[in-house]
Amino acid sequence: MTPDSTHSSQSEVNLQSLTNDYTSAANRTSARARLAALIDVRPGERRLVVTSTLTLAGIVGAHIILETARDAYFLVELGASQLTLVYLALAILAGLVTRYDSTITRIFGRTNALILSLMSVALGSTLFFLIDKTPTTAFFLYLWVGLSGTVLMLQFWLYTALRFTSAQGRRLYGLITAGGVFGAVLGGGIASLLTSLSTTNSLLAAAAALQLGTAFLITFSPVRSSQADYQEKKPLREELTEVFGSPYIRRVMLLTAITTMTLLVIDFLFKTIVADAIPPAELASYFARYYTLLNALALVMQLFIAVRVLQRAGTITALALLPLLIFFGATSGLFFALPFTAIMLAKGADGSLRHSLQKVSSELLYLPLAVKTRATAKSLTDSVITRGVQGLTAGGLLLLAATGYESTNLLFALAAAFALLWFCTAFSLQKPYLQQFRASLGRKSEEPHYNLNQLTIDGVEIVLESLSSPDQAQVLSAMNLLEQAKRSRVLPALLLYHPHPQVLLKALQVIPEKDRLDWPPLAERLLTHEEAEVRLAALRALGRAGHFSQIAPLSFSDPREKATAAFFRANAQPQPEAAPSIQALLAVNADAAEQEALIAVIAENGSPAWSPVLHELINGQPPHVRRSLCRAMGKTNDPSFIEPLIACLAFNRARNEAECALLQLGSVAFQGLQDALLSDETPLSIRRRIPHACTLFRGQNVVDFLTAMLTSPIPGTIRYKCLRALGTLSRSEELTFSRAQVLAQVELNSRKALKNVVLAHQIKLSIQQKPTLAQSSGELLIELLEAKYAQSLERISRLLQLLHPREDLERVYHALIGQDARAAAAAPELLEVLTLGYDEQLRALIRLMVDPANVVSKLAAIHNVLGVSWNNAEAALSDLLREADPAVGALAAEYADKAKYLNLQLIADAVKSKNRLIHDLESDQSTRSVWPPLPSSGVK
Repeated sequence: MTPDSTHSSQSEVNLQSLTNDYTSAANRTSARARLAALIDVRPGERRLVVTSTLTLAGIVGAHIILETARDAYFLVELGASQLTLVYLALAILAGLVTRYDSTITRIFGRTNALILSLMSVALGSTLFFLIDKTPTTAFFLYLWVGLSGTVLMLQFWLYTALRFTSAQGRRLYGLITAGGVFGAVLGGGIASLLTSLSTTNSLLAAAAALQLGTAFLITFSPVRSSQADYQEKKPLREELTEVFGSPYIRRVMLLTAITTMTLLVIDFLFKTIVADAIPPAELASYFARYYTLLNALALVMQLFIAVRVLQRAGTITALALLPLLIFFGATSGLFFALPFTAIMLAKGADGSLRHSLQKVSSELLYLPLAVKTRATAKSLTDSVITRGVQGLTAGGLLLLAATGYESTNLLFALAAAFALLWFCTAFSLQKPYLQQFRASLGRKSEEPHYNLNQLTIDGVEIVLESLSSPDQAQVLSAMNLLEQAKRSRVLPALLLYHPHPQVLLKALQVIPEKDRLDWPPLAERLLTHEEAEVRLAALRALGRAGHFSQIAPLSFSDPREKATAAFFRANAQPQPEAAPSIQALLAVNADAAEQEALIAVIAENGSPAWSPVLHELINGQPPHVRRSLCRAMGKTNDPSFIEPLIACLAFNRARNEAECALLQLGSVAFQGLQDALLSDETPLSIRRRIPHACTLFRGQNVVDFLTAMLTSPIPGTIRYKCLRALGTLSRSEELTFSRAQVLAQVELNSRKALKNVVLAHQIKLSIQQKPTLAQSSGELLIELLEAKYAQSLERISRLLQLLHPREDLERVYHALIGQDARAAAAAPELLEVLTLGYDEQLRALIRLMVDPANVVSKLAAIHNVLGVSWNNAEAALSDLLREADPAVGALAAEYADKAKYLNLQLIADAVKSKNRLIHDLESDQSTRSVWPPLPSSGVK
């Protein structure tokens, strides 16, 4: 067997092995991705999530058991007609609950407060288990269960909010809430089992045991100390003032109030209809079975539907789902005369969604708030607002019953009206919710702009007095003030007699106007002033006003004065280049300083007639004259200057003047910019500046051209400049951007960035396996890939800015790469809201881009979204060697060579040859002149 055939056979074996590795890795990746869609817990979060989930399961499970006993005892001992009284009593006691929570939290801290509350509730449940059941006991048991449930749920979610950011909340609250729903199913199952085997009273003992076990479990939770865990005591009035000062919190409280009214009416209807339909002896077992079924349905909703609804529809839309279902259930009971079926549908929607999707969405509303504000707002909302609204609603129901207007149809109508109002209020939170995340990013308010008011006559008189002051600074201040107030005509021409040169220069700038006849004689005497700057200013003032031709010829020694005098003498002629004074300045042996001065005066006062003169002056001028030349060319409106003006874009000191001159030339200059950008003959130093110059033209054609450049085969740095230029244009409301093209670029950049993440990870693993081989080149390659990732993230933020010009996505980008944890948590949530309505695959890409988790945690999800797998360094390097970016390809080739990847040697050699060719071409291009000479106009 020949060496070639041996090598070919070995290559086939390697290829088959690599293909098998890809297939198995893809299968593992797909399975991990499906699991991650349900349970997306990152390293370092597992213990915290487990303890939080089990804690909520214990709290909710015990509460469901207590609710079963409470409802059974209450309906048997007192009847459904007394429900309004207990609702009213709960509302009255709500203020005490708020004080209790803030007091124990201030003394013991948030975690210990939750533990003590669980132990206190367990003690209370035990006492109710031991005493006899009477109507009074049933009444106070209802109060105890209601208030304890309020306290425990409030403290748990505040305890949880301190341990998770808003980004973690969106990802993990669904799983934690699923634990609560599981606890409800467990509690319902325990209640159902106990009621079938024992008495209703046994439920109280079971609930107490579960509460004690939950309190013990919390002691295993990871400690995350924070000063915000402890709060200073404030008067209730001060807390209310602080919270109600926020429009967003007021809107959230309004939503909570409407939600409470709706659910209370539904609950009252449910218990009234069930009490009439079910025998009293069977109520406990019925409630146990019904709550178990509802909570099982809620668990399914939470695990398989809630997370997807939140991701695809967003927090606000998820909030509106439950009121919509309740509205349909209530209207069915109102119009179809099926009260039992209708209330089962409405209560079923409440039971399956309230503790799953609705709970997650409601808690997410508080995460954008600061920690202390969140605690105060949630405490007031869950206790004072919720119970107060319950009391008012209960009072209304009691009044209806007392007046005889209470009926099932009326209650269904109220429930439908409240649900519709709930639905509308939820959607009205969209903008305030988004604004809270903007505030989390630290957006500064716009600074006020002040305009100088017009001076009154009295004010002018006071200012004129200061013009006679011997103090030079005072006179100049008065002149500046009058100029800004547009009262410069009141400045007397006698200021041209002032002894200070600075005052004379300012006066010659402000006073001369063509329709004023008092200043020219005074300016003529300054042509012989001892200061050269004063003489030059007098020359320019007289020339601009058209008085210079009337002055007897004078001899000037200063080159600037000579050029200025020559300009204004020739400016009145139709062909200035024919004037003898100009011919002398264009001669071969002319003074260079005088030519520079002539260019400067043309830049200030020129016209199209001076185009032939500039054609003669442009060649051979030193670099410091470029600014004046660009301004002078702009005065001529001559399209033949487009090429040298574009060339001037490469120079920082002349760029602004060149751009302004091109803008004056209009559409023909924009066409020249397009041709120069697309031409490979144009040096890169110029091409990089062209996109910004295009933005000055501010037309839809500019937007379309720059957008098309994002997908053109021009260098990446030029495409990036085009993107930045589009960002500048996005501030104009008259211009529109192609949504399809922009989102295609977002997807392309996201895929490239995530691909670089995986490839960098594989190179890291390769270095760990071969630490002595090519470590330095490998580390450089990793750094380059990580830099490319950051660049892609910036490009994505700039692209999204085009579609959302009113958002400050630059702050979003800096928040994602910065060290501020709160801002970094708010940024993904803001993007999640902004991208609602986008293709879900694109949203998944963006979600992975801004996810702060490490690469290992995101690896399976990235592989699944990209649909590919690089499961070893050789496969990763093979892809990198085919990268269009020369720097990436060069470093990949260097690393593949030094790390002895023999199968990639031919590709690596080809990449090195290609990079050498590119380097030679760029070196040749950089030596070209950036100021092409213009043909002479023939002027002698």
